[in-house]
Amino acid sequence: EIEVLLHPEQDPDRAIEALYAFTQCQTQVASRIVVIRGGRPVEMDVTSVVKHNTERLLDLLRRELEHERRRQLDELHRKTLVELFIEHRIYRAIEKCSTQSAIRQAVFDGLAPHRKLLARDVTNEDVEMLLGIPIRRISSFDAEKNRDEIVAIRETIARVEKNLGNLKAYAVRRLRALLNDFASDHPRKTRIK
Repeated sequence: EIEVLLHPEQDPDRAIEALYAFTQCQTQVASRIVVIRGGRPVEMDVTSVVKHNTERLLDLLRRELEHERRRQLDELHRKTLVELFIEHRIYRAIEKCSTQSAIRQAVFDGLAPHRKLLARDVTNEDVEMLLGIPIRRISSFDAEKNRDEIVAIRETIARVEKNLGNLKAYAVRRLRALLNDFASDHPRKTRIK
């Protein structure tokens, strides 16, 4: 056991720093981090690893937001199609058709004047979805509720677009949310000094 006695005028904090700096109380260890990058082993320093992981996180968040935007645009397109199909009574035009191709063409023709309201062109899958709507749903269609859902989807799309426009700020918010959610269950075991 070693006891260090200091003169009253000496600063104990500076003495502790000197002990760490000039003795074996503190040891610095050089890190040699070898990672697989691009299918090959690469030696990187901590800064490079953090930078690479940050770029990867931004790329993953960007792809996640783009996927969410596509999903919301598809949902907007579907809800708009159903609204047009029911409110403009396009389903009545198919009553006079005798063949499957004539039914499809009647739906395409009925939606053609409203193309500017749709997020994308009408596909055969869209027509099949419209033709699969049960009569019960057509008769109980709630236009106001559908419009409210469309407004909510547009707000979600706008929020996703905003996050895509400022991806770094979005990443910081996501990481802070993770810290808020999980920091109490996983406390930090080191100190920043």
